[in-house]
Amino acid sequence: ASYRHRLEEFRRLFKELPETERLLADYPCALQRDILLQGRLYLSERWLCFHSQVFRGTKITLAFRDVVNITREKTARWIPNALQVCTAAEKFFFASFPARKKTYQSVFGMWQNNLSDKRLTCLEFWHMIKQHYGPELGLTQEEMESLQIPTDSSMQTSLSVRAGSHEGLRKLEPPSSLRLSGSEHGPLESSTPQREDLPSPVGSQNSSNTQNDNHNISAQALLDRLSSDRASKHSSPSLDLNSKEKSATEESGSESVEDAEEGVGSSDEQGRLYLNKVFHISANKMLELLFSDSSFMRRFLDTRKILNISSTDWQKDSSGNSKRSLTYTVTINNPLIGKFSAASETQTLYKESRDGHYYLVDTEVYTHDVPYHDYFYVLNRYYIIRSSKRKCRLRVYTNVKYKKQPWGLVKSFITKNSWGSIEDNFRQLEAELLEEEAELNQGGGDPGKSGLRRRRRTYSRTL
Repeated sequence: ASYRHRLEEFRRLFKELPETERLLADYPCALQRDILLQGRLYLSERWLCFHSQVFRGTKITLAFRDVVNITREKTARWIPNALQVCTAAEKFFFASFPARKKTYQSVFGMWQNNLSDKRLTCLEFWHMIKQHYGPELGLTQEEMESLQIPTDSSMQTSLSVRAGSHEGLRKLEPPSSLRLSGSEHGPLESSTPQREDLPSPVGSQNSSNTQNDNHNISAQALLDRLSSDRASKHSSPSLDLNSKEKSATEESGSESVEDAEEGVGSSDEQGRLYLNKVFHISANKMLELLFSDSSFMRRFLDTRKILNISSTDWQKDSSGNSKRSLTYTVTINNPLIGKFSAASETQTLYKESRDGHYYLVDTEVYTHDVPYHDYFYVLNRYYIIRSSKRKCRLRVYTNVKYKKQPWGLVKSFITKNSWGSIEDNFRQLEAELLEEEAELNQGGGDPGKSGLRRRRRTYSRTL
């Protein structure tokens, strides 16, 4: 949608705001209540607003002067895609941001501007608009000129929350502190940045001089200046909320890596870490190798002596995740158990994955013809994290999960045999990926179509 469309939408939805309030950016997200309310977050100089049409509708208008804290948060312990905005009276959790780092920098920067009572100059305002919406804004010259007039929006402290038939403004006293006490915790795991990670307020130290210089310049001239400055690489770093990134594509990639690395912890709940390595393989290619009917995966399963493989297509479920199922026969290297066992596997690609940047995949593996098979299953969690255009990090955690609690001797038997098989599996997977990496980077083509490959070592399951 163009800037003009979003601006009209902003003014139509939030009529209680001053008419001179100017929209800076908008972000799709979800407000966490009893359920996630999908909607859109709107950022202006003095206000942070949210609107959702779910059920009977929810609307929030929050003045930045009422805000006491803004932090980056995680959902589901490892998905770093949420923000928490706190006032003296309430906390708001916004999740499912496609680009949380950029959103956080913009929102946090405007909050800091309000704390120091700074205003955007015309140049800064148009830079933010162009950065978020692109050069084609859909505005007439008259509309552009009207937007560049400095505003004197009311700075009164107010908070409006409308859900269904609940309307009206709830007045709050100005906060006495700019930070929440350490004893207050929200339902999400906090990832509050340290001092050096906090983005600077939008604008520079000489913003007042810049504002005077630019006050009489037309809006179109400012946009032309921005284009010229970007081409000559002389644009003011204080205007770029994401100045550390070299381009929009690289910016998105580095953001994903940072947030994904931040979110991938070593929690005991994820199990044992069996793989943690950077491969010279792109994130997309790694996903294709591991979770499709690729020639690489067929060869890998063959070396593992896994037979009779059948798989379904990836399908989205009601929660938005993608799933597929596999069945196969595993070869067992244990004369006390037998030679073969039927197995089934469910793979889940989570909706929080970002195409080309990071992927989160769970696999649940059930082995049906081994002793005590109804007691346990194996859960593997794969993180594929983009490092650069042609590199990614693969992390794999594994856990033996129990559907019902076995007595001591049985659990010892399951644990010993399961972990031995798991270790063999991922040791060989790493070796196979290293060989695939070498062939990908050596030949430049699709190694899966090569007829000549050196003999691979084979492992078999010990369970």
